[in-house]
Amino acid sequence: MNMTKKLLILGAGIGGLSVVHELVETGVDLADLDVTVIDEDFSHFLGFTLPWVMRGWRDRDSVAIRPTADALADVETITGAVQHVDPEARVVTLATGELVSFDALVIATGARNAIGRVPGLQDAVDAHTAVHYYSADAAADANRALSEFTGGKLVFLVTALPYRCPVAPYEGAMLAADLLHDNGVRTATQISVHSPEPQPMPSAGPSPARSWSLCSTTRASRSSPNMPSTESMPSTGRSTSPTVRPPTTTSWCSCRPTSPP
Repeated sequence: MNMTKKLLILGAGIGGLSVVHELVETGVDLADLDVTVIDEDFSHFLGFTLPWVMRGWRDRDSVAIRPTADALADVETITGAVQHVDPEARVVTLATGELVSFDALVIATGARNAIGRVPGLQDAVDAHTAVHYYSADAAADANRALSEFTGGKLVFLVTALPYRCPVAPYEGAMLAADLLHDNGVRTATQISVHSPEPQPMPSAGPSPARSWSLCSTTRASRSSPNMPSTESMPSTGRSTSPTVRPPTTTSWCSCRPTSPP
């Protein structure tokens, strides 16, 4: 007689839901398998939608993705936060103290933003002189900050390598330029991108860097490659990151999106 096995999946984002999907699609016999998914709120987002929220093309709630009942058919769901995993005892402890046992465990909890690890950045965020757009809530805050921006220096900062979505700082700079243009304050704003990368988006090869450098002269943004980001200070105006030291090399880009996605 076969014993029922317990598969526990931590996280109901792309990774966790893909496991459930693959189990169904590959035709694995699930008669002797109990599948449980644990997530804090069973809501996630696709990273490429966050710059749209920053630009104002989407609102925070519209980019949330929640699995349907059909997607989680025959799957037990537990809403909660994981506090501890004991691989030897094969038990997960939730923040409530509840214990959930498993025979096999899939950890698909994703990455978390850690702005507190950059000296000065958390203080700048708390003081509303810096924002980011690496979560839906933060992207909405960034949109509000950009919408209220009346001119000055706007700095996009890559604090360390590697980071999620290599294109995001450069896409964000161009979208910010587009928004400021629509608001009539683009000519009053200097936008710069500071990064420890040797060039914009090095994982994509030399073409993006050349395209960035060869865009026309309306100065939508300025790029500072090979700049170590070891220190940050709050700026006097709102920005998408704290101010940093002046760039060592520059290139300009004026690319503007033609329409909202």
